[in-house]
Amino acid sequence: MTYEQYGEEYEVGSMKSLYAGYLDRLMPRRFRGVNVEVRTSVPEIAEIFDTVFAPRNDLNGERIVFHLGSEGKRASAYTDKTGYVFHERLVLLGAKIAFDKGLAVSLPYAFPTAADELAYQCDGNLLRYFNCPCDDTDKKARQIAKRFDNAFVRDSLILIAMILTDLSEREIPLEEAVAEIPEFHSSQRFVSVNGSPPELLRQFAQEEAGWGEGVVFRNNASRALIRPLKSGNGIMVFAESFQSESASAICDEIEKKIKAAQTAPDVPDSEPPISAKLVKKLKKEK
Repeated sequence: MTYEQYGEEYEVGSMKSLYAGYLDRLMPRRFRGVNVEVRTSVPEIAEIFDTVFAPRNDLNGERIVFHLGSEGKRASAYTDKTGYVFHERLVLLGAKIAFDKGLAVSLPYAFPTAADELAYQCDGNLLRYFNCPCDDTDKKARQIAKRFDNAFVRDSLILIAMILTDLSEREIPLEEAVAEIPEFHSSQRFVSVNGSPPELLRQFAQEEAGWGEGVVFRNNASRALIRPLKSGNGIMVFAESFQSESASAICDEIEKKIKAAQTAPDVPDSEPPISAKLVKKLKKEK
């Protein structure tokens, strides 16, 4: 937009205090059995942690070190007994906490299907929203995704606050909490492409008979989702399996297929693109 199209400017410096206050209300006054640290390159995140989290520590409790991404959306945890617990498993811990409270959880379509198994085990209500929806079929999922009680999916500090509160209230180590969620391994891969990523995906959709948020490859032990990036310069591959080696191998296999498809003869211009009506039909069948 041009400058003339901008709206009014507002001073929102107090938002940091409101955010810190929200985190403060999520947690008990003192942790029991939890001694948490954080590793981050963002000074604002470190400041909030020092103000809100650190004073609650039980210095005799289990030492948990959280590593946060630069945007504050992703986190991993480390303890001597668990090793590294990566972001998707932490989100599953947050989802279990929500299910146990009777709350619905809304996750991105690309999130591992271990969440579906967890919802089944907990008798929970799990919804999925698309990255680029072509209609309003995910409207309810998006409404739930906007709620504060679902913010843990994309806000690492809120997720950490939920997990630490749960560990403290139940007085259990992180290792025991992680053992309560389904075991799975995931891998993701960026594949640069020449030409149109949607055209490549259309070929895979015809081969696999599936299209919507992306193309899904599935068997009894693994699942992979491939979808184009909004930038148009590549494709992301999300794979999950019961074994970490298998998840990585799936990414390797799909990357080879994508590279091979780019060297195949071009589709004639006269061939009509996939229609919106067909997209809806395939999505419903899927």
